[in-house]
Amino acid sequence: MEYEPEYAKGQIVVIWKVNIGKEFGETLGYKFLGNDYTNQEIFKTPEEGEEKVGKHFMKYPEFVETFYLRDLKLERRWESLEEPEQMLNSLRDTCEKPTQEYNQALEEIINYLENCKE
Repeated sequence: MEYEPEYAKGQIVVIWKVNIGKEFGETLGYKFLGNDYTNQEIFKTPEEGEEKVGKHFMKYPEFVETFYLRDLKLERRWESLEEPEQMLNSLRDTCEKPTQEYNQALEEIINYLENCKE
C-alpha cells in the first residue's frame, strides 16, 4: 500500500534560509501556528489556498528555502520514533550490560516499535 499523506487543511510549513520566520510570515499577513523543526515554521492559510500562500512565500528566495503542505501523518510517525531512538541511544551507552539485561532492553525497544505499526 502506498503512503497516503494526511494534510492539515489551511496549514503549510515554511523552511527558512535565515531565522526570520515568524515575524516575516506575520508581516506577509499569515498567522504563525508554531515551530515544526529547526528553521521550519507552520503558518495558517485559507483552506484550499495552501499552494497559493506557499508560492507567495517563495517570492522571497533570499529568506525562504521552500514550503510544503503540513502532513500530520508524517509528523505522528516522526514523533513515534523519537522514544525508541532515545532508548537505542541509552542502550548504546550501556552495551556492556549483562546479556540478559541487554536482551531485555532490546525487547522493550522491539515491543515499542511493534506498537508503532499502523
